[in-house]
Amino acid sequence: MDSSPKFDPDNFHGCRLIQSCGSGAYGEVWMAEEKLTGKRVAIKIISKDDAGRWRDELAGLINYRHVISSHPNLLEIYHVEENETYFYYSMELADNQDVDCKTYRPDTLSNRLDKSCMKLETVLKIINPLLNGLESLHRSGLNHHDIKPGNIIFVGGIPKLSDIGLVAQIAHSSGGTPGFVPKECSSGNSGTPADNFNIDLYAMGKVIYCALTGLDAKEFPKLPDAMFTPALKPVNLFLLKACSDNPGDRFMDAAAFRQVLNQSAYPVTDQQPRKGGKAAKASFVLGLIGLFAWFIPPVGLPLALTGLLLGISGLNRRYKALAAAGITLSIISLIVTVSNIAVGAYQGYKGEHPLVNLIMNGSPTESGPAQKQ
Repeated sequence: MDSSPKFDPDNFHGCRLIQSCGSGAYGEVWMAEEKLTGKRVAIKIISKDDAGRWRDELAGLINYRHVISSHPNLLEIYHVEENETYFYYSMELADNQDVDCKTYRPDTLSNRLDKSCMKLETVLKIINPLLNGLESLHRSGLNHHDIKPGNIIFVGGIPKLSDIGLVAQIAHSSGGTPGFVPKECSSGNSGTPADNFNIDLYAMGKVIYCALTGLDAKEFPKLPDAMFTPALKPVNLFLLKACSDNPGDRFMDAAAFRQVLNQSAYPVTDQQPRKGGKAAKASFVLGLIGLFAWFIPPVGLPLALTGLLLGISGLNRRYKALAAAGITLSIISLIVTVSNIAVGAYQGYKGEHPLVNLIMNGSPTESGPAQKQ
């Protein structure tokens, strides 16, 4: 029997429903347009005939709006309203993946992963902001309970946690998507309130797993051959901890999760220290050579300038001392070389420079003015 609410899509509370974006156990989501402003929004409509499950959605919505004001990585709710047969709420609309805009395909992490898996650098740019939003949610005593690629959307290119229908107080544990829910929850055991934050973090770990491997969450801990590299070994160990079957082994808060994730990814994402090391070493060597080539300006000047520029580019936390030494030697070489050029120019002007005298007068010792006298 069809229990979906009946409504007029062309005139739905001041909006025009343009396209259905999907439906599930907790209602249907539409792309809509506000008639008065022309603003595009997403509208979720939940039937009250759905065996009382709509109450969970409404409770989650109330919890969410009650404690969350405005966070750039949490979905913004615009309006909530209800009647006898359904309630609905409008919210931010995900970007359109269809570049030609002939149809609407919401820009979700799930849809992005349809094409291929992602590089670690790309995953970090998505996950770190989401962890900020999740940390704000947890700080308010709430769990999301349904973190997965399909519930991560991009609005103006910014990643956001969406589908807040299962958001609940931390003491409650409910719902979730198979593969992203720990065993102790999927088997009906709610766990203690102290453990519940790592339910969301477990799911976030599975999101990272799916994004890096292109595999389904249920395939964890299987890894493709591309993940078996020395550089990715720390990341693999991070995933084993984040998605452990033992709640005590997992991360208890988003801050610890973020710290270990980024430390694990450092060998892959931060190549600058290696480049900085080469620049710092080259600066030191060139500055040193420049000290012995100051009397040959065509050689000493380029060496000193190059060493100075390389030293500046090599300044970073790992090679700072070496780069500073190269800069110092290069500056000394530059000063000495320029001074030599200035002295030579002055001697040439006075007719006292041996090389100038040799060219002009045929003798390295005769001065121009004395010859005339």
